[in-house]
Amino acid sequence: DGQYWCMANMQEKLSEYGVSLNVLMQTSYVPPPHINRTSGSHVTVGETLILTCSISVNWNVMVSLSWNLPNKRARQPRLLLPDPISRNVSMGGSHLKVVEQKLKLHKVDKEDQGNYACIVTDHSNNQQTRREFIRIYDRDQSFLRVWQDGYSTFHKSSGKDDSVQWVVE
Repeated sequence: DGQYWCMANMQEKLSEYGVSLNVLMQTSYVPPPHINRTSGSHVTVGETLILTCSISVNWNVMVSLSWNLPNKRARQPRLLLPDPISRNVSMGGSHLKVVEQKLKLHKVDKEDQGNYACIVTDHSNNQQTRREFIRIYDRDQSFLRVWQDGYSTFHKSSGKDDSVQWVVE
């Protein structure tokens, strides 16, 4: 590591060029990334799908994040992949960085349904992949999602027709 200089001197003319060199340690493992459904759990035809892929690594590990989409024809301007965001975090004496790569897909269609894969590659070429299946609902398609938090509270979210019949036996 360090600063290195190249200097050229000819007939009392001096030219110099400096470069900073940072040598990274070889790594043997990169953790798998995490995919967050930023736009919500249900995506309907014509809406915008937003996914965020993130990874936490040691601050001195370089990583790149990339996406694989089920619809290979999805292109700009419908598909947007903003520049990744990196932020440093200190927790309990560990110096980590969190790197995020968003995916925005406007005006989704049935061809956009399928597995979305986020691939992380570190500076030693170690790779991990996380996949998330995204279902694209028709505009008039109803859905029901039921979940429980704790012991007794049930929640529901549903589509078009907001009536639900419960049968407990």
